[in-house]
Amino acid sequence: MEHLTTILDYDHSFGNIKPWQDVLKQIRQGKKKTIAFLGASVSTGDLVGIENSYVTYLKHHWNEEMACEYAPYIYNGSHAGTLSTNGLFFVEDILSHKPDLVFLDYSVNDSGLEVFNESFEGLLRKFLRLNIPVATIMFTNNRGDTKYTMKNMSQYYHLPVLEIGNAILQNVDKDLCTWEDLFLDYVHPNPLGHEYIAKNMFDFFHYLEKAPEEKMMPVPSEPMYYGLFDDYEVLTLPLFQEEFEISTTYSVGMVEYKEMPDSSLTAECDIYLDHKYFDTLRHYNPLSWENRVAKILSIDGEETPHTITIKKKSHAPLDEEWDDYQIKLLFSHDF
Repeated sequence: MEHLTTILDYDHSFGNIKPWQDVLKQIRQGKKKTIAFLGASVSTGDLVGIENSYVTYLKHHWNEEMACEYAPYIYNGSHAGTLSTNGLFFVEDILSHKPDLVFLDYSVNDSGLEVFNESFEGLLRKFLRLNIPVATIMFTNNRGDTKYTMKNMSQYYHLPVLEIGNAILQNVDKDLCTWEDLFLDYVHPNPLGHEYIAKNMFDFFHYLEKAPEEKMMPVPSEPMYYGLFDDYEVLTLPLFQEEFEISTTYSVGMVEYKEMPDSSLTAECDIYLDHKYFDTLRHYNPLSWENRVAKILSIDGEETPHTITIKKKSHAPLDEEWDDYQIKLLFSHDF
C-alpha cells in the first residue's frame, strides 16, 4: 500500500479550499463537526460490508492518521445501486445530521443522460445555498461523458474534486499494482481497495492543513445547465392507503420506490398521470440490489398542473415490511 501513488501525485483541482480548512481547524480545536457521505455502492462498501468500507476506515483511523486528539462525526447516507436522481430524495436525511462537509459519490452509476447532469448539479447547488462545503469523489467508470461533466461542473463551482479513479489507473499503468489487487470486479473495491481510497482522502485532508489559505473565488449564482432541480419538494406517501391522489403544479416530476430481489415482496402499484395509466411500480425485481429507483413522470419546461394517482393493486397485498414499500414523489419548480 505504501508504494502506491495517490491523487496528490497527479494533476488535481481542489478549488475553494478555505471552508474545508476552517472546518479541519475547528476539529483540531475539539469542536463537534460532521462529515457526511452521499453516494452509491462504493461508499456503502458493497460486496465487502460496511465495516470494511473506506468511510468506516476514515472513522476508525482518523485520530491516528490525522495525529489529532479529536475526530469528526462521520455519517454515511449512501445507498447502493442509486443515482444522483435518488440523491435528491436523500438530501433531507443528510441535512438532518447537520453536516459541515459533504462528499458526493455518483460518478460510477450516473450515465450520460442530461437528467443526471441536472440532478447532480441540483445536489451541488442545494448544499452550496446552505453554505455547506461539498466535494466530488471521482471513482473509475467507463462513462467518460459523465465523468468529465461532473469534473467540469465541480470546477465551475470551484469545488474540490478527488479523482481517485484516475490515481488507481495510474498505478495500474505504472505496474505498481494490478486491478485485481484492489478490486473484486469492474468497479467494487476489496478491503485493500477501500483502504487505498481512505489513504487518498487522508492525503487530501493533510494537503488542506498544510496549504496556504487562498482568496475565495466567487461561486457562480447561475447554474451550469438549466437548473431543473434548483427548487424542489419531496412528498412521502402514506403507507396504508389503498389509493393516493394529488393535484399540483410542477416543472419536473419524479416518483421513487424500492426494488427488491426477494420474491415474497411482490407488492405492485399502478401510477396514473392526469388520469391516464403511466406505469406499474413493481417492488419485486430479481436483478435488483435492494435499491431505490427514481423514475421521471414528466419534464414540462414550465409550471404545469398535473394529477398523480397511485393505486395499490389488490392482487399484491403488502406484507409486514412496510418500509420496503415506501413511495416518494418529487416536484421541481421554476427553472
